[in-house]
Amino acid sequence: KQRLRTLLAVRPLLSDEQIARLHTLRERRFASLREACGDDVRRFCAAEPGRGRGLVHCLRRHQDELSAACRAALGGGSAPGEP
Repeated sequence: KQRLRTLLAVRPLLSDEQIARLHTLRERRFASLREACGDDVRRFCAAEPGRGRGLVHCLRRHQDELSAACRAALGGGSAPGEP
C-alpha cells in the first residue's frame, strides 16, 4: 500500500517521457523474468492470479526449487557448480 501511495504522489511530477521510460524498464525486467522463469512459473505458480509482482512473490516463495536461470533473473544467483 505504501508503494502505491508513493507512486500516486510522484506521478504528477513525472513527464510523459519519464513515465514511458519507466514502463520500458519494467517491461524489460519482466521480459527477462518470463524468458528465464517460464518453466518455473508453469510448475510452481500456474494457479497464481494475475501477473507481475504476484508471480514474482510466488517465485520467491519457491526460491530453493527454481532453476538456476530463474534464480539468477530474480537476483538470487545460483549455487556454485550449478548449471
